Amino acid sequence: MVHGICTSALAEEGLSDIGRFARDHPREIVLVKFVPIGLDSSQRQRLTRKLILPHVGDRMLGPMGNNVTFKDFWEKDKNILFAWCGKDFDQFSELYWHKESLIVEHWSNTDNVLFLVEDQVRSFIKLQRDGRFHVAQLVMTPGLRSFFLHGLSIQDLTYRELDQASLILLLAREGRDRGKHPNIMMVDFPEQQNAFGACMEVLRLAGFHP
Repeated sequence: MVHGICTSALAEEGLSDIGRFARDHPREIVLVKFVPIGLDSSQRQRLTRKLILPHVGDRMLGPMGNNVTFKDFWEKDKNILFAWCGKDFDQFSELYWHKESLIVEHWSNTDNVLFLVEDQVRSFIKLQRDGRFHVAQLVMTPGLRSFFLHGLSIQDLTYRELDQASLILLLAREGRDRGKHPNIMMVDFPEQQNAFGACMEVLRLAGFHP
């Protein structure tokens, strides 16, 4: 729902899809980052009342601190967390989590491969979780389509063009080597990348067969 001009998806359609998925899969935990850019108080309130609450309100779990467990979600039969960017919740503070307390994001938007390998892979994987979800946002120019063979080393990769799929697999491998992994990996322009296939490959290598 980020690049609306590219996807042509209405917010109502996206929220409806999220609500439907959450009801059909009550043991899956869904995180939604909400960035109310340019909305005044009345617009934020209208968005909450007219869109968010009707479509996903029955599945939303408000802030419970960073020690919340899967059991807590399942006992309450709630599985959507809204991470709100900013501090003004209007009168809905019981619904939204502070983004800063819930999600640690590491954002890079560049086609500089050396920078991405160092910043997204080697540095990001070392971050301490402290009970929060971690997001690696892997963004490069949409035209990068090259894909690497699984046996290449990091040194080999730094001399080749990488797309998001390559970085997902590289990030996963770096994590395995350190006994860690990021909670969430996100991509932009997935229709022009191999990111989905890479995520499925990471799951397969981890022993899951989606």
